[in-house]
Amino acid sequence: MVHLYSPGANRFRQFGSTTVAWLGFLLLILSSSAAWAQNVAYTIRGRVTDANGSAGVPGATVRIANTVLATATGADGTYELRASVRPGTYQMAISSVGYANIAQPLTLGTETQITADATLREDLVGLKEVVVTGNSVATSKQQLGNAISTVNARELTQGAAVQIDQALQGKVAGAQVSQNSGNPAGGISVRLRGTSTVVGSSDPLYIIDGVIVNNDSPELLDLGGYAQNRLVDLNPADIDRIEIIKGAAAAAIYGSRASNGVVQIFTKRGKEGKPSVTVSSNFIVSKIRKTLDVNTYPFRFTNTVATDLTQVPAERYDYQDQIFRTAVGTDNYVSVSGGSQATRYFFSGSYFKNQGIVDATDFDRKTGRLRLQQTLTNWASLSVGGNYTLSDSREIPNGGLVTAYGALTGFIFSNNFVNPAPTPLRAFIPALAPATSPAPIR
Repeated sequence: MVHLYSPGANRFRQFGSTTVAWLGFLLLILSSSAAWAQNVAYTIRGRVTDANGSAGVPGATVRIANTVLATATGADGTYELRASVRPGTYQMAISSVGYANIAQPLTLGTETQITADATLREDLVGLKEVVVTGNSVATSKQQLGNAISTVNARELTQGAAVQIDQALQGKVAGAQVSQNSGNPAGGISVRLRGTSTVVGSSDPLYIIDGVIVNNDSPELLDLGGYAQNRLVDLNPADIDRIEIIKGAAAAAIYGSRASNGVVQIFTKRGKEGKPSVTVSSNFIVSKIRKTLDVNTYPFRFTNTVATDLTQVPAERYDYQDQIFRTAVGTDNYVSVSGGSQATRYFFSGSYFKNQGIVDATDFDRKTGRLRLQQTLTNWASLSVGGNYTLSDSREIPNGGLVTAYGALTGFIFSNNFVNPAPTPLRAFIPALAPATSPAPIR
């Protein structure tokens, strides 16, 4: 068998295959350009009103179904949506918190200026409220088939909660929220479905903007029972809403990690319109509600032998005056949001500092959050976000079931006839000014 080699033929075949590939690529670009050229720039205006037709619905979302083209209504319920799409019939979806979602046909033809008004009716039951189930598909409650509780931003910021899980107290039916410790940055335990394990954690699974976060509450070393969790690093003012899945469907969506329920946290994002600036400052005062009873017996025993007890007069002191204090704190927050139909932004910064009611304890937190949203085409959008948190806390030992040290345990088990004030130096240097000491209990 003889093999013939022809370099020219090989070069011709290589050149021919490359030419065909480039021609196919050019045809694809030309066909895409022709399809893009068929799009028409439309301007859609209208007003979204309530059932009476008199009052506008502010903050309602107006979007064209199966696209990323959307906008929000202003304070008077009016909106303006610019869309570059092909002529035809589309579905325009309108939704707002507290109202039933609607979808109405939208016909786009040769006329580029379109007027489309809509009327929303109140949804008292909340079955048509749109929620996110965890599989990246938004659906309504009536189609979901399991129980989901929603807590909006207004309900979260009504109280002076430091943490997100503190803000859930009394707002979710069937949820048990308890405090692990009394320090300013102490952890909070949330139980949605009761205790499911003896050695493991029974806390629900926490998801922030689609990212699973670790919210374990480990006991800090040598602090006698203090526990913290990292949800304290998130400012409640940055939260748009919280969705809680308590049923067994949570495990079907997220696996065994969600056997105790799921808490989905969604942070705020920018909305179309003029720049909106929010500034708030709160002053916090914390004081102990009730102190423990102390020993006021006017005598003490000098001997420890039961058969030879000698009583001598003794002055008693209430050490709680030296342990507790009236704590003060401040919470400062500023946010800027706005943008156009194509670009939306949200930025926030906060500084929080709070003293503990136990002397020499405090917690401070500095946060910064940025969210940018860019609409690329009528079928694609880009969302980028970042969060920076710097938190610091000072703690003191507080004792526990197996430890006998700490400020409170030392007070409970110690004799209170010892003057807690340090020995004045004037006992050694008479020229010094007299020292102050706590007044004894009379």
